[in-house]
Amino acid sequence: MAKEQRLIPAYKQPWHGSYKSMMDRCYRETAANFDMYGGRGIAVCEEWHNIEAFGAWAKESGFQKGLTIERKDVNGNYCPDNCTWATPKQQAN
Repeated sequence: MAKEQRLIPAYKQPWHGSYKSMMDRCYRETAANFDMYGGRGIAVCEEWHNIEAFGAWAKESGFQKGLTIERKDVNGNYCPDNCTWATPKQQAN
């Protein structure tokens, strides 16, 4: 009999920090960088308000530990068509 594979909760996934930070900077008015994101209208697409949908995108789009989420258009929202993964060094350029 094959071992039953256990599901790892979202909060233990390596991409969870990126998800939480993205949601905080867009929606938590007390976040240090809210003014640069949610305060100027940057939002997270409705699809990604479902953490499982974000997790599926993270896996499909090549997430690896050490990468952070990056918006291709810095004035656009967080959504699959506008986001990719990058190293902190790549994001600094």
